[in-house]
Amino acid sequence: MAPEQAAGEIRKLDARTDVFGLGAMLCEILTAAPPYRGRDEKAARLQAVRWETADAFARLDGCGAEPDLVALCKRCLAFKQEDRPAEGTAVAQQVAETRHTAEACASRGAGAAAGTGCGTQRPASGGGGCSGPLRRSPSSCWPAWA
Repeated sequence: MAPEQAAGEIRKLDARTDVFGLGAMLCEILTAAPPYRGRDEKAARLQAVRWETADAFARLDGCGAEPDLVALCKRCLAFKQEDRPAEGTAVAQQVAETRHTAEACASRGAGAAAGTGCGTQRPASGGGGCSGPLRRSPSSCWPAWA
């Protein structure tokens, strides 16, 4: 839940509030846990109002997913609405672009083509920190349904 939504600031709700929700879902896909993990609904809502995302951001940093995907998730979870992508279609486009780049790098052998945007290859098994309903490829973590 976006901070403005958790605080009941109804007049501030817009498409960027929904983008925060997309970021929360992406966080759960990548880390197997939602951004806020309060002991109950009230505690989770308080975390949302206070924008207590340090734990979620640490989990994202250690999840082993493509850095561009992690950065997108963090932008979606930004406290200030103006720091989030403007709408969900922009998020979907960035996810598709990141996936396309990762798959292209994996098919060529990540890092093999200097200057192509391919990063260094991650091990195909072990390490990396992918969790939840994810499958491992040489250069990325993606949901099994993607």
